[in-house]
Amino acid sequence: MKKLLAITVVIAVVLVCLWYLLKVTYLFAVYKVPTDANKPAIKPGDVIYASRFADPGLNNFLCFQKPGVPLSIFRCIGLPNDVIEIRTGIVYRNGKPVDEPGVWNEYLINKATLNSIIGYLTLNGHDLYTVNDSTASVAISKNDLRELKLNLQRRVTAKDSVNEMISKAYPGTHYNEDNFGPVKIPTDSYFVLGDDRHNAADSRYIGFINKDEIKATVINK
Repeated sequence: MKKLLAITVVIAVVLVCLWYLLKVTYLFAVYKVPTDANKPAIKPGDVIYASRFADPGLNNFLCFQKPGVPLSIFRCIGLPNDVIEIRTGIVYRNGKPVDEPGVWNEYLINKATLNSIIGYLTLNGHDLYTVNDSTASVAISKNDLRELKLNLQRRVTAKDSVNEMISKAYPGTHYNEDNFGPVKIPTDSYFVLGDDRHNAADSRYIGFINKDEIKATVINK
């Protein structure tokens, strides 16, 4: 009986040490996502798996922590020495537009059309904002528009428009979410963006992500 107890204790200690090692080193980590900044790829409540062994390459989701910023997860859009620019909501990498058919951007939609697809939008958690009595703005992807057979006008923030909320939250930010840069990414740094493009405090606001700030790369998204 004593031998069995000793073996049980040893196994328990080993498991605790292994869990602690994985948690601290990020060799393998499991997170339950609390935010909606990466919809539709990662929704609130989704469980994601990440590892330090995985490559922090283009289009991968990076888990990182900057000083004064909680542990965050965003998609890698730019690599070291890339030049990133956002013009009228379109991301350019090294002068070429990035194809992002699954990313949510904002589109204008009239109330009649909105009512016809409200069930789809509610089911999938799309962001909706009222523009005026007859028009709303919906966060939706090109893929969704193609599936729903809709031809909507893109809603883009004018370059000279100042977002007071952004300016207050991030002093010194002289741009808006649809117009940024161009900036060259420093060596050993990365540029990240949220997939819910108008609902993410990403590199447009918190700056480049240094490789030393990256804890792990998501491996199941």
